[in-house]
Amino acid sequence: MSLISVIMPIYNGERFVAEALESVQRQEVADLEIIVVDDGSTDGSAAYVEALAAVDGRIRLLRGARSGVAAARNRGLRAARGDLIAFIDCDDVMPEGRLARNLKLFASDPTVDVILGDIVYFSELGADGKPAGGTPYIRLQTVNLPAHVFRRAAFERVGLFDESFEQAEDGDLILRMREAGVKLVNDGEVALYYRRHPDNMTNDTGTAKRAMVQMVHASLKRRRAAGAVSDVPKIVRVGEEAR
Repeated sequence: MSLISVIMPIYNGERFVAEALESVQRQEVADLEIIVVDDGSTDGSAAYVEALAAVDGRIRLLRGARSGVAAARNRGLRAARGDLIAFIDCDDVMPEGRLARNLKLFASDPTVDVILGDIVYFSELGADGKPAGGTPYIRLQTVNLPAHVFRRAAFERVGLFDESFEQAEDGDLILRMREAGVKLVNDGEVALYYRRHPDNMTNDTGTAKRAMVQMVHASLKRRRAAGAVSDVPKIVRVGEEAR
């Protein structure tokens, strides 16, 4: 069994962090470490995680000054010991059984470098750890970092997150991996419950749009420098062949 490192950056996230961490703690995998990177929080986030780490040895808290989400994720990556790397944000929820399912797929197909799944956007969590019945939600297939699990070797091929990005650092990473021929597959299952609330970073649409332009420009620049003339390989469903 491979050790899975789950990395969570947190900045003033005490409102939802308990539910996020509980969803990771409930994952039925034998070897798991949870690395929480406090990015200069001024609320009770770090104190809560520190208290939880005192009773759950799988949790480690890394404290640091405010440096942004990309830098916080890189700190977590450098500290991670696992052969498999997953991420979760402090306001999201990991579905029950998700990591065990991913682990089986990695074990059955050594050619797969990254596994992702679908995302359910929700506004309210129920007692069963799923979006509450009767509340709005939508299921999508899209790029969102906490919906991915990576072999460590994928980062060794393309490097860490680009810390110049205020947002879309995850999209930039995935584009770099696809350009490098890293094999990504979607297992067709729900991989993440993504909470929508007024403090989501993506609500800053101006920054989001600038980051998307930065991401696409960087990809075009890399591909032109490499003399690329074809599209990057697509993300395939499990059992589907890339065309």
